[in-house]
Amino acid sequence: MTETGFVAWLNARPIAKQFLKFCVVGGTSTVIDVGLHYMLMFMNFGGQSLSVAVGEWWSQLVGTGAIDPDKAQKLAVPILKIPTASLAIVNSFVLNRYWTFKIRDKEERGVQFARFVVVSVIGMLLNVAAVGLFANIVPGHPKRSWAIATLIATALVAIWNFNGQRLWAFRKR
Repeated sequence: MTETGFVAWLNARPIAKQFLKFCVVGGTSTVIDVGLHYMLMFMNFGGQSLSVAVGEWWSQLVGTGAIDPDKAQKLAVPILKIPTASLAIVNSFVLNRYWTFKIRDKEERGVQFARFVVVSVIGMLLNVAAVGLFANIVPGHPKRSWAIATLIATALVAIWNFNGQRLWAFRKR
């Protein structure tokens, strides 16, 4: 039985197949990151959203005093992004190493993980900066600002991460 259509085209282009797998892994990691970030930002815990509490705490810590809840919530965006992006990074390493880049041996795992972390931390910093910047620039309700900022950041960081992982982190010697 021969392959036809899209499957044949994909199998004839290993980088396209690899990118498609990378996108699936990225989608999984994005669901983890965005889903948890949304919960931390907008779900109420004890009558107040965690993001408002974190924003107020940060405002007090840096000495700016009391701020309104909308500003407190926006201030918490990058702070609450760090743990959710970190969890997504670990998920991405495991799935990309074994499925996308088909690396099974344990020989270079430590080196690859170190490189992966460098690429991912830069990506996370880009993500945090982009979400923080755009969430504060995009006008309107905090949920709308957050959603648009998250979409922009996700697209930018996906391009960075694929190239960094393919060309450096999982590069074979």
